[in-house]
Amino acid sequence: MNCKNRVIILSIIISFFGSNIYAEGYPRGLIDTGNCGNPDYVNKSNEPVVCAISAPRYPRKAINKGTEGYVRMEFDILPNGRAVNIKVIEAEPNRVFVRAAKKTIRKWIFEIKFIDQKAVRQKGVVYTMSFKLG
Repeated sequence: MNCKNRVIILSIIISFFGSNIYAEGYPRGLIDTGNCGNPDYVNKSNEPVVCAISAPRYPRKAINKGTEGYVRMEFDILPNGRAVNIKVIEAEPNRVFVRAAKKTIRKWIFEIKFIDQKAVRQKGVVYTMSFKLG
């Protein structure tokens, strides 16, 4: 499978996560996951709920070598749903996907936490981004 086909397959996998029906309020290029504001959605993990995503850019060298992996990050979520203070906790393989993961997570929008009807900063949130070839 050549590089172009692998990138297309990755794009198809990412687009599977949701349509753009509810994304009128999200910045251009983000896809609504359908998880936020959905009374039927149940978060079965300890990771934060992602409201809107974009596909990470798969590093070309990793595509050519057939490399897959993940990056586990810790960060804060601002009251607007954006990630800041991103720190890498673990990456496998080391450093291959870190830049792509950090750049992508900065674009995403996470579910906002409210206390006393006021949006608050969430500190020390952990999220793992996986990189898999189709």
